[in-house]
Amino acid sequence: ENPRILLLDCPLEYKKGESSTNVEIMNEEDFNALLRQEEEYVEQICANIVAFRPDIVITEKGVSDLAQHYFLKAGITAFRRLRKTD
Repeated sequence: ENPRILLLDCPLEYKKGESSTNVEIMNEEDFNALLRQEEEYVEQICANIVAFRPDIVITEKGVSDLAQHYFLKAGITAFRRLRKTD
């Protein structure tokens, strides 16, 4: 078998802002909206990757639990935090 391998140099998780950002959460709905936004971001990244139909995804950065879930559902194996020298 010839596996389809996708090599990435980006995180597969919600990217925190580079600058200091304060978010004021006044109630549970605000928190849920923020969480939903992060989940949709990860879901969209994973959907774009799944569209390429890889068997294996290798990234130098992190892979969130949610991204791992989407890959598992699609039958994709993910390796995280591998260096280019590996």
